[in-house]
Amino acid sequence: RIISIIRLFANSQHYSWKQYTIVESRSVTGVFSFFKYIFLSPQEKLSTEEKNEILRHEEVHIERLHSIDILLIQLLGIVFWFNPIIRSYKKSLVQVHEFEADARSVEGHDVDMYCSLLAKVALQNNGYVLANHFTNSFTLKRINMMKTVRTKIKNWKVFALALTLPLF
Repeated sequence: RIISIIRLFANSQHYSWKQYTIVESRSVTGVFSFFKYIFLSPQEKLSTEEKNEILRHEEVHIERLHSIDILLIQLLGIVFWFNPIIRSYKKSLVQVHEFEADARSVEGHDVDMYCSLLAKVALQNNGYVLANHFTNSFTLKRINMMKTVRTKIKNWKVFALALTLPLF
């Protein structure tokens, strides 16, 4: 999977945005980040403002080092393939990452516009499971979270959410 991301990077157009590298390829469906690289399709029909919202979301993933978490949980899944709790933990970890990135990326911005953007790109899917995705299958939960939690997310809230999500 890492090799496929490297190949995608090598066969794509890339440019700098802030201190990150934006990788544009027609092979990309949706938007995702992997370390300091943000992958997106040039075919996306997004306004400049929408694209900036998505880039801000992916920037949170990069700043919070979510790619390291994803790699570590993938490695744990390989080593403990027989443990069913690992799959649940993977799912919970991705959800917490997305909730955190959503909350941090809309601080001081229009939550309704962000939720509309989530809905707009919800049906897109990407096969790069090692990466952090702007879109994810639990989009309605994300929208609900954004509508109800408009205050600054604290680290203890992320921790509490991480503990409670496996119960569902």
